[in-house]
Amino acid sequence: MKNISYPHYPPLGMEPASPPTDYLCPACGCDRHKREIMGNESKHYAAARCVQCNSFLKWLPNPQNQEKRDRRSRLIGKWLANPKLNINHWERSFLSSIQKLKSLSPKQSENFEKIYARLGGAL
Repeated sequence: MKNISYPHYPPLGMEPASPPTDYLCPACGCDRHKREIMGNESKHYAAARCVQCNSFLKWLPNPQNQEKRDRRSRLIGKWLANPKLNINHWERSFLSSIQKLKSLSPKQSENFEKIYARLGGAL
């Protein structure tokens, strides 16, 4: 596999190549990708593309959305680890089930918000 460096000034919407990743390009086997920002007309934030052959690899999450998910997951983890909080069996089971989800359904969001309001955002 050739080690190809990405130009210093990538085209508009493209960023410099990333370090090696945990996934390989199915077309050429390269382990490096570049991030292509999609723009407002797309529902996707960015695409990962192979540096070597420009094949599409996967959709990348919006960093802001990822941070919201990470914060929610950390908050749930702290709640579940705190024996002093009054969390009933159903709430504990529900929180465990949504802790690692990328997105919540409207009903899951409603239930999470009720628990959050009841606990007062307690840590």
